Amino acid sequence: MAAPAAGVLLALAPGTAAAEPVEGRANDPVGDSLGAPSQDIVGARVQYEAPTGEVTVSATMNGEISSGPRTFFSFVVGTYSPPASCAGVLVSLSGYSTGKGPQTTITGVKAPGAALRFVFGKTISFTTFNETRQLQNKPFSCMTLSVSSSETGNVLDQLDTLLVFNLGSTPPPTPTLTHHAPSISSFSRAVKVKQSKGTGTASASCGLPATETCRFTLTLYATVKNGHAAARVKVGTVTGMVTGGKTGKLVLKLNAAGRRYLRRGSFHVEAKGTARSTAGLVTSFHRRVTIKRTK
Repeated sequence: MAAPAAGVLLALAPGTAAAEPVEGRANDPVGDSLGAPSQDIVGARVQYEAPTGEVTVSATMNGEISSGPRTFFSFVVGTYSPPASCAGVLVSLSGYSTGKGPQTTITGVKAPGAALRFVFGKTISFTTFNETRQLQNKPFSCMTLSVSSSETGNVLDQLDTLLVFNLGSTPPPTPTLTHHAPSISSFSRAVKVKQSKGTGTASASCGLPATETCRFTLTLYATVKNGHAAARVKVGTVTGMVTGGKTGKLVLKLNAAGRRYLRRGSFHVEAKGTARSTAGLVTSFHRRVTIKRTK
C-alpha cells in the first residue's frame, strides 16, 4: 500500500495542482439545418486545459446521432480577433459520426494526429489524443463548428456566431457582424444528371465572409412548347449551403417530369430562387442551366 499512498501525496503536493480548464458554450437556432434532426446543431461546447494542451469539443444536435445519417463534424479552435475572426494558431478536430476515427490537425504541424470520439444520444464529443504537447499554453479563445453530409460533402448547418471564451475577467462579447446579402459570382452552366436517380451536383460561389454561409433554395423550370403556346413546367430543385468565400457543391434533383425530359439526352432549364445569408439577408437568383444525361 506504500506506493499508492506516495502517489496520492505527490498529486496533492504544493505547486502541482493543475490550472482550472476554461470552457465556452453557445446555442444555435433549432430547425435551420438542410439535413435531418441529427444534423441540426442546437448547442456547442469547448474546453481547454492549457497546462496539458488537451482540447475537448462537443456538439449537441436536434436528434439522436446514432440513428441519423452519417455526418461529418468539423470543429476549429483558434484565437478571437474582433469583431468576428477566429485565427492564429488553430487546431481542428474533425471526423464522422461513425466509422473511421476522427483526427486532430494543428497549424504548422504537417502530420495530423488522432482524436477520441464519444457519442451519447444527441451529443458527440472529440478530444485531442497524441498531439496535446503541441497545444500547451496557447491563447485559444474561439471556436467554429459545421456539419456536412457524408454523401455529398455539402455543409448542412453551422454555428450562426463565433463561440467566444477564455477572455479572463472580460465577459465574452457577442461578435458584431456587418451583414451583407450574398453575391454569387459563379454557378454551373451545365450539370450532369444520372437518368436512374435523377440527381446531379451543381457548383456555386458564396460572396460572404468565411463566418457565414449562402443557403441556396432554387426551383428548376423547363419551357415546353405546345403549338404556338408555351408553358413553364417545374422539373426539379437545387439546394445546399456554401461556406463564405468559397465555391461549393449543391444538390440538383429532378422530379418525374424532369427525368422524362432527360431521356432526350439534354435540355435547358431556368434555375430560379434565392440565396440566403446566415444573417437572413436574401439575394434573388436566376440562371439558365443545361441539364445533361449521364450514366
